[in-house]
Amino acid sequence: MNPFFPEALRGIAKCAHDEEYCLLLTTGNTEKEQMESLNSIVFGGRVDGLILMYSRVNDAILNKVMELNLPFSMIGRPYNDENINFVDNDNVKSAYEATNFLIKKGHRRIGLINGSLNLVVSLDRFEGYKKALIENKIELDEGLLTSSDFVQQGGYDCMKIILSSPKPPTAVLVTDDLMAFGAIRAARELGFKVPQDISILSFNNIPLAEHATPPLSSVDINAYKLGFEAARLVIDEIMGRNEEKQKIIVETKLISRKSVTNYKAK
Repeated sequence: MNPFFPEALRGIAKCAHDEEYCLLLTTGNTEKEQMESLNSIVFGGRVDGLILMYSRVNDAILNKVMELNLPFSMIGRPYNDENINFVDNDNVKSAYEATNFLIKKGHRRIGLINGSLNLVVSLDRFEGYKKALIENKIELDEGLLTSSDFVQQGGYDCMKIILSSPKPPTAVLVTDDLMAFGAIRAARELGFKVPQDISILSFNNIPLAEHATPPLSSVDINAYKLGFEAARLVIDEIMGRNEEKQKIIVETKLISRKSVTNYKAK
């Protein structure tokens, strides 16, 4: 459901096509389903390599893939083993810069709507957010920290919690555009105007972001390139082009639109 995945898949497909490889896509709603899919395609002898499109804390799927001794790469920084081919953004840095952007706009009470905390990307973005607050001598308010799945309903529910605070924030950093759409809907239902009452800055810069009302400020993570480079890494390993494991960091860019404004004390 999240537009990040088809865009990353587009990059994977382009690289695979250029190298004359075909894609076999497998998914699962649960870890058990994912493991069954993995066993089916690997032990069926149908793949030369694998790409994992996420990085999770203590992931049984990753552990199984490593046991198989099959070429693979990941989109996302591995949690505790960097001797793995992976491509990622510097999510600590990008969240740090995004939080600083809000601080420079005059915001001091900044909420965080984060993704699931079993994903490494969520942990890294929290670290960047926290680092910016500490450097600017802003107290970390636990009541303004929320997390959920990367879906609209998750953002909606989290914003309801944040705005029920006795002292609501003037800005919220949301770690996913779909969640931000849900957060905007929740804010409106509670009588808050965006950005007049609350500014919202998000991540991913999906195509719909600029068509939101108001247009959504968002950090462009270049999902296409993340996918392309992940495919290149695993194909390079399959072909024996690189003996050492590689990590590639794809640059991000903050796109400022009308969902963020300067804070003026009332």
